Amino acid sequence: MKTTIYTINGDVAKENVVINESIFNTTVDEALLHQSVRIFEANQRTLAAHVRDRREVRGGGKKPWRQKGTGRARAGSNRSPLWIGGGKAHGARNTRSYKGILTRNMRQLALFGTLTRKLADKELFVVESLGNAQTPLKTKTVHDRLASFVQARGHKGSFEGTSIAIITNDRDDAMKRATRNIPNVTIAHPTSLHPHLLLTHRYVIVTTAALETINAIFSQREAAQA
Repeated sequence: MKTTIYTINGDVAKENVVINESIFNTTVDEALLHQSVRIFEANQRTLAAHVRDRREVRGGGKKPWRQKGTGRARAGSNRSPLWIGGGKAHGARNTRSYKGILTRNMRQLALFGTLTRKLADKELFVVESLGNAQTPLKTKTVHDRLASFVQARGHKGSFEGTSIAIITNDRDDAMKRATRNIPNVTIAHPTSLHPHLLLTHRYVIVTTAALETINAIFSQREAAQA
């Protein structure tokens, strides 16, 4: 399988570059992608709401009145959910877990399917680099480069609000500082790729170095499984 490598300005740098077909040209399992995103979001969920049930509410140890002879309904505690100030029945509990698990093979297939879809939809691009190492990155510079890139690649409408995921090997803070004030732009390392990141961004920009890292990671896994 072949693709095109671009410059950060959107110009064609190289054509017919061979990429790993087992990663970028696989079967897209819609159900698996949905399951992957749902489980990822569930695992990020934090539960703050917590109400006390009748055993946790203070008081209520004494029987309000005797069982028989008063004409009133029998009651064993004034902390019953039927009473004002009593415990809550079926209330929110922060001990509940929504976490789910995907096997390694399922996670890998979901990631490959997402990369395949993005590439097929012309929403994934490979670039040589994100800029000149000698030139300090500024927010305005990065903003203008990204805007010119997506517009050169056929983006319709305003760049403002367009979500972009940038996959790069660089772990320095220069790029993060340059993009943190640009809305909907996320920097990620190839080792932290997951379908949720890719599917929640309109465009995915991958540097050639990051592409090599992705190939190396999954080539090692394939060799280990063989």
